[in-house]
Amino acid sequence: GLWLFDLAVMQLQQEHVPDNQLGTVSGVQASIQSFFEILSFVAGCVVHQPERFHWLMSGSCLAVAAAAGLYALFAGKQPRHVRLEAGQQHGSGTSLDQVT
Repeated sequence: GLWLFDLAVMQLQQEHVPDNQLGTVSGVQASIQSFFEILSFVAGCVVHQPERFHWLMSGSCLAVAAAAGLYALFAGKQPRHVRLEAGQQHGSGTSLDQVT
């Protein structure tokens, strides 16, 4: 789960970020990730009563849904031929000849 997500993020960064900007983008990504991790710790301290745990769970589910929605927007903006070529490179078996 989580480790596969980390690998996917690294792969997207390596494929879509120019080499001369990769360090900067990786640094910003790591700092944003750390900020939200600290935010989750603070939320756990603030909402520490077990009967209010559902608020933490709901917030977590909303964050995951927002991330999925943002990725869907990103993927939808990619040209169709780029998505098909990426699928072929990763062994999905789809070829451009089959689609056209």
